[in-house]
Amino acid sequence: MGRLEAIAEGLRSADVESVVVPAFEAPETVTSDLLLLGAPTHNGGLPSPRSREQALLTVHRAKGLEPSPRSREQAVARGATEVPPTGIKEWLSRADLTSVLKVAVFETVVDGLWVGSAARAPKKAVAGRKRVRVEQHRFVVSGKVPALKDDQTESARAWGMAMAREA
Repeated sequence: MGRLEAIAEGLRSADVESVVVPAFEAPETVTSDLLLLGAPTHNGGLPSPRSREQALLTVHRAKGLEPSPRSREQAVARGATEVPPTGIKEWLSRADLTSVLKVAVFETVVDGLWVGSAARAPKKAVAGRKRVRVEQHRFVVSGKVPALKDDQTESARAWGMAMAREA
């Protein structure tokens, strides 16, 4: 079970409707009691277009797919999933969150590589724009195709439940 699925399961168990939307498909105006933002930590912070591309190529290598191409066009030509053009960083720069009551930010870090934070920038961006309660949580992933460590799945589910109770 992935981090989003575990958190969503925790929300649903508390009878809270949850919708998972990638940043590149997120609406520019959000109306919600609770907004959860999550991202993997890349190079000590939020993913960039280049780090998202590198992550995609790394996962493809780990799955034994063709040798990693050097560009997005080559990756797509070889059947790779398109690299998302927009991440949380880009989306937050234009998103209208005035109707959001609470924001919860989570990040994932690779086991043993606790450098930087993907949650720090979104937390600061949201807190700087409006008076809203912002929670932050970190989940640990491991493996060549990063997945939540066993103990982290229950932690993600519990965190989802806690966010639902506080919303």
